[in-house]
Amino acid sequence: MTKETHKFTKHDALKALGTLLILAIGYKFGIPAFTIYSAKHDLEKIGVPFSEQKFVESACNGDQGTVQLFVQADMNINVLAAPGKNDGMPKSALHCAASQGRTTMAKSLIEQGANINIQDEEGNTPLWYVAKSGGISKDGVNHSIEMATLLIKHKADVNLQGDKGGPFLTAIASNQTELADYLIEKGADVKSRNKEGYTALMAIAQNYYGSNKTDRIERARGLVKAGVDVNAQTKTGYTALTIACSTRQYPMIEALLDLGADPNISNSSGQTVIISSLYDPETFNLLIKHGANLNVKVNGSTLLHQAIISNNSSILSLLLASGKIDVNAKNDNGDTALFLTTLRGNGGVMQQLLVNGANPNITNTQLQTPLTRSVINNAIDLTRILIEWNSNINAKDINGHTALFYAKQRYENISNSQSYANKPIIYDGKVFTPEQAPMPERPMPATAPSSGRDGETWRRLSPPNYRTLPPLPVMSSKAPSTDPMIDLLVKAGAHL
Repeated sequence: MTKETHKFTKHDALKALGTLLILAIGYKFGIPAFTIYSAKHDLEKIGVPFSEQKFVESACNGDQGTVQLFVQADMNINVLAAPGKNDGMPKSALHCAASQGRTTMAKSLIEQGANINIQDEEGNTPLWYVAKSGGISKDGVNHSIEMATLLIKHKADVNLQGDKGGPFLTAIASNQTELADYLIEKGADVKSRNKEGYTALMAIAQNYYGSNKTDRIERARGLVKAGVDVNAQTKTGYTALTIACSTRQYPMIEALLDLGADPNISNSSGQTVIISSLYDPETFNLLIKHGANLNVKVNGSTLLHQAIISNNSSILSLLLASGKIDVNAKNDNGDTALFLTTLRGNGGVMQQLLVNGANPNITNTQLQTPLTRSVINNAIDLTRILIEWNSNINAKDINGHTALFYAKQRYENISNSQSYANKPIIYDGKVFTPEQAPMPERPMPATAPSSGRDGETWRRLSPPNYRTLPPLPVMSSKAPSTDPMIDLLVKAGAHL
């Protein structure tokens, strides 16, 4: 058995030459070239490529030995790279160490020159990552205070803001209350906001159900006392009260109102918190008690208009029972809620509005009264109700017409159409009365063809695919000698 001999190749020669060159340069200029070469060689031996991504990934995985080899191999300690497939956000090794509570690694990185206030692409610092994750390591231990202490000791800026806010705001949002208190001790600005205008008070309102409720309310009071604006708004117009109302947090809503929250601040859509409380009577009444405006308009209509349009009797009753609603408020068309009942044909709602002070003689932009519109709609029951409530039966609209004019016009149109319908009809050479006249048979496909086109021509349907409809009767009726609507109006004193 012969011993194999290694053949010295050109590649080996170049590699050896490169090694000698590195050592020579290191000797000449005092650069620790040998250390760099040795560290890279060690990385190669353990199968770790010398790349920025692998460096940051090693830090995230807590592989301190590998991280140290990268540092010795002259890797930029502050480089930003995505740690892996499950984390596409480029971050530094210190970001990773801070977020996972790896205090030993963080200390080592800082001592070797890691930027204590380095920001990722969203402006987040290592201290922000502590606040976001709680500094919880894989062993389940919370190292947030320990890590924050280390970072602040090395001059971490407690108020350096990123897109999502600074460390304090993030600690509150992440329910890291102990860390939040510690950051306040170290000078954190409790009034800080993120780029969307989100405040710590909003974060507390949003996380009300995520922790001790009494503690959250006390923290809310403490923040307002410390200068946080209870009525601060986000870019979309939301306040802490908006957030609390949207999730029906009654104790928090009550606390915010007691702290001076304004229930009449509208968001970018023009809505106030009273909108979200319509299905929550307890909150609704609390907001009214603190001055909520029930006559606010959204898209040109009040809450009362919307209750009528949506035919929501429970909300209607809630609004009327409050005693704070303007029952005669107009929408952008000048219509009151009473006017809208003529469109819905709901006599019960009409009576409910009239009992609660609705004025039947208020006109819209066309100078029409509810009675005029009920006549046009031939709603005789509604017309009768309005007459009983002393509606002005001879009011003229913008065209100078009264309700009787429209009733007469409708009657004449019906009479004319009936006269025409009762004329004899000639069909297929025979004379028929309207009731006797057959309708022409109309071919109609029984089912849709399976294919509409065959190339550029339509495929012809075969005869079995057709059927005929039965004869349809011609609609006709006998004109009444009198019209009930006209009779009702004339008896009530209407004139043209």
